[in-house]
Amino acid sequence: MGCGRAMVAHMRVLISKQALERVGERLPAGVTAVVMEDDGSFSVDGTPIEGERAALDAAWGTTDVYVGGLAARFMVTCLKSDSLRWFHTSSAGFDHPVFGALVDKGLTLTNSDASAPAIAEFVLAAVLDHYHPQAERRQLQAARRWERLLGD
Repeated sequence: MGCGRAMVAHMRVLISKQALERVGERLPAGVTAVVMEDDGSFSVDGTPIEGERAALDAAWGTTDVYVGGLAARFMVTCLKSDSLRWFHTSSAGFDHPVFGALVDKGLTLTNSDASAPAIAEFVLAAVLDHYHPQAERRQLQAARRWERLLGD
């Protein structure tokens, strides 16, 4: 989640069940995962808890939340929390009004740039393919036709 291991004394983080399954063993000591289950309920270490008793410090809005049908419940939980101070999202942008509402509550809002290299590579590949159409080149090569193409 971007926080250094030495910086975490004790933090309760709202996280989806799927995200915890992926990263749970790598959470730093002192981080307690408050898990939002698939049905929208909450648990800590497998024990069900009421959302109001979660005492959240941070929330991690991963893609699992947004595409898994938990977005509304997850965001409402964050907006209602009096203790939440930090919301980290996997979203590239903060255009949705709920992010503005979180900032208006005084939360620190951060996001990841982890997808930036992949997006940059995709854009560069698309530009190169436009000027040097590789699929067309392969077809011509297979047909043993040596023709100049756009960009040659």
